[in-house]
Amino acid sequence: MRRDLAKTEHERVWQRFVLKFGDPAHTTRDGRRRRTAAEQGSKPFGKGRDPEGLGAVLDLAAANFGWTEELARGDVIGNWASLVGDGAAEHSVAQEVIDGELVVQCASTAWAQQLRMMHSDIIKKLTERFPESSVRRIKFNGPHQRSFKAGYRSVPGRGPRDTYG
Repeated sequence: MRRDLAKTEHERVWQRFVLKFGDPAHTTRDGRRRRTAAEQGSKPFGKGRDPEGLGAVLDLAAANFGWTEELARGDVIGNWASLVGDGAAEHSVAQEVIDGELVVQCASTAWAQQLRMMHSDIIKKLTERFPESSVRRIKFNGPHQRSFKAGYRSVPGRGPRDTYG
């Protein structure tokens, strides 16, 4: 019996508190939020809770972390054959992007020269298809030549050039 009296006393104190200061559900921001959540109920498929595809989630993550430029550069390297054609892609490999410059390794100096002549067309396609990549120049390297400056039989001085006249 004593417990029931204490409970009713607490209820009366609470009612006086509500009359004096107002209902917390109406006066505080947290109270208003809780009241509206209780009135509306739980909506598992409400606004902002719709499931999204993996691609959309990854695009959002890439945008939030600032990876879009690096991913676009990777797309340029991965889609090199579609930019220059299959024939030219067989004789050249896009290697990396350094400070807005795409470095391409060519199989021969003839292919490097051919791709240099196609430079403006390639840049145009590249900026249309991959504008986020920030590639503005392309450097075409020919095959690597053997160096006479180092090795087992290198000698100080002019080396083999002095015998050719």
